Amino acid sequence: METLRTVTVNNVRDLVWRAQGDPDQYFVTMGNNWFASIHLNGDIRTVNQTDIMNLIAAAPELLALVQECANFAEVAQRGRQPTSWLVNARKVLKRVQGS
Repeated sequence: METLRTVTVNNVRDLVWRAQGDPDQYFVTMGNNWFASIHLNGDIRTVNQTDIMNLIAAAPELLALVQECANFAEVAQRGRQPTSWLVNARKVLKRVQGS
């Protein structure tokens, strides 16, 4: 059985986004520091842009939760076929880990 590698997000935490002022442009900050500037396609409705930015800001926490759940499922599944959820979690973690 494959062992999952722990994903470290290297101090990426507390991401907050805000509109820059120009249409479709946003800043992401970490604490008081500027972290990223994102320009979204203007064809995407504002409500959908908000959803995308919320997802970006939540990504480190979501990744940590997926890792924790996958580790828990890994222990629970020992000696049995992994559930489809665990298989999918492994795929996500591999993609994020770049492996």
